[in-house]
Amino acid sequence: MEFSKGPIEGVKVTAFRKFVDERGWLTEIFRHDEMEAEFHPAMAYVSVTLPMVLRGPHEHVDQADLFCWFGPGNFKVTLWDNRKDSPPT
Repeated sequence: MEFSKGPIEGVKVTAFRKFVDERGWLTEIFRHDEMEAEFHPAMAYVSVTLPMVLRGPHEHVDQADLFCWFGPGNFKVTLWDNRKDSPPT
């Protein structure tokens, strides 16, 4: 299998909007009015990974996933497109 760097068709990256006031802050993780119906979540969960620990690889064949990362910290995400009909980058 050969890997090449570049964009992956269908991958969308969106920054969170953080709303801050004297009580603290909040951010909307998803909104139905901001995404296509095929990406409406069926579930959500929160996971904490300890510093210097890696997770993965992880693959779902027939579903779309929404991932959210919160700091402080730096995050490195490596994606691969394993679809047989995917155009080369």
